[in-house]
Amino acid sequence: MTKAAKPDAKARLPLTRKAVLDTALKIVDEAGLDALTIRAIARELGVYPNAVHWHVGSRTNLVGAVASRLFDEITLPDPRKHTWDEWLEVVARQWRDAMHQHPNIAMVAGTHLVTTTGAMPIVERILSVLLDAGFEDESLVDAYNAFVGFVLGWLTVELSREPENADRGWKDEFEEDLDQLDPNTFPALTSAMPRMRNAAFLTRWDSGRQQPMAGAFDAALTVLISGLRASVPKR
Repeated sequence: MTKAAKPDAKARLPLTRKAVLDTALKIVDEAGLDALTIRAIARELGVYPNAVHWHVGSRTNLVGAVASRLFDEITLPDPRKHTWDEWLEVVARQWRDAMHQHPNIAMVAGTHLVTTTGAMPIVERILSVLLDAGFEDESLVDAYNAFVGFVLGWLTVELSREPENADRGWKDEFEEDLDQLDPNTFPALTSAMPRMRNAAFLTRWDSGRQQPMAGAFDAALTVLISGLRASVPKR
């Protein structure tokens, strides 16, 4: 009978939750979310799986904690040095930059409901800035959801993965299909196609991981912030 491998010398070092989550994020960055398991983290750290489990609980909790770990890489600006709308713009761009550094987390952050209190500091700061701007009660929640929903939703779509089981050559086929669209049926689309080609949602074949959509993000962010300015409750 083959004996289970014993943890190596790294196991003698104190194991911390931060070390576990840093290692988990590294695994997700390198191999994707499917590769993230308690055992994989244990192997990387040279400890027994039970030691990892003690720090993060179930895999579901682990995934939520890794998604929240991303907020550690966002340096929130001092709200005293910005107007409230400028502050939101800075945070949105920093959030996007952090997601682009860890694109495999994007799908989790946008679709995984289980999170941890690690996300609460940024929630608190966003709410505080919106309160100071004049939002309150239902308008506060609506403004918060509009901002966070935009950032998370945009990044989930921009950084979406390419289909895993697609036929080879699907990109070339899609590009050819776009070129063959009937201008009588799709006059606006065919006219805009030189600019839409592989640069817009539903007419692209590369993910934002390879073809970032920074300009479009800035345009959408401008529209959002303008809308929030216009919806500040009258005092």
